[in-house]
Amino acid sequence: MQEGEERRYRRRRKFRRRKRRIRVLLTVGFFLMILISLSLLVRNVRLKDPEESASGDEFVVEDPAGNLREETQTIVSFAQGVQGKESTDESDADADGICDALDILQNAKAYVATRPEYESRYYAGGYPDDGYGVCTDVVGYALLHAGYDLMELVAQDVKDSPASYPKAEDKRIDFRRVVNLQVYFTRHAKSLTLDVRNTEAWQPGDIVVFEGHIGIISDRKNERNVPFVIHHGRVDQDEYEEDILEEREEQIIGHYRVGE
Repeated sequence: MQEGEERRYRRRRKFRRRKRRIRVLLTVGFFLMILISLSLLVRNVRLKDPEESASGDEFVVEDPAGNLREETQTIVSFAQGVQGKESTDESDADADGICDALDILQNAKAYVATRPEYESRYYAGGYPDDGYGVCTDVVGYALLHAGYDLMELVAQDVKDSPASYPKAEDKRIDFRRVVNLQVYFTRHAKSLTLDVRNTEAWQPGDIVVFEGHIGIISDRKNERNVPFVIHHGRVDQDEYEEDILEEREEQIIGHYRVGE
């Protein structure tokens, strides 16, 4: 009887691993299609006039029918904005030429693109490494690959100010608790407005803390100009980038920007 249960358990684990691989392959394929489409679009972009190339204000795009139409392309504007951030923003913890805010945003999207399954587990290395995770892991991985190792940073802050961390028990799990992250960000990041109506104050790469939940502010916005949140909050979650900043039941109790 025990051997039969073990075989069924192994079959279930094998099925779940296969399911995760298929999800990852589909996600990678989707992003490759987007990258190819964007590269083809950018190739069709050419400057209207050589004299205007210095300012880069206007572009002429040739449509599939061969007609020319003048407009500012979203993709070009975004690329210019990214280039400006990469070259002028001094906050770049990992010195990769990408500012912290953009780095955090990209890393958060890359992490949720793997479609982690929601489950709280303990890991000897601190960071999940088996396709599972919780809300704090979105933030943990986003900052880790931007040059901020929250496991070490929180552990050091616990040593420096143990009274500030009543829930601190173990270095490998402390940085994966919302309450501890809020303490750390309050002490070491820039605290910002909690008013969602002030949409300009909510920038991509910012960190939002709800009561018992945490996420990263996205560059995607709804029709009211309120940004989406990149997060992982439940077992049956299909989309990891959602319009929840205004609608989530839990109250917003923190809004932070790292690197300022």
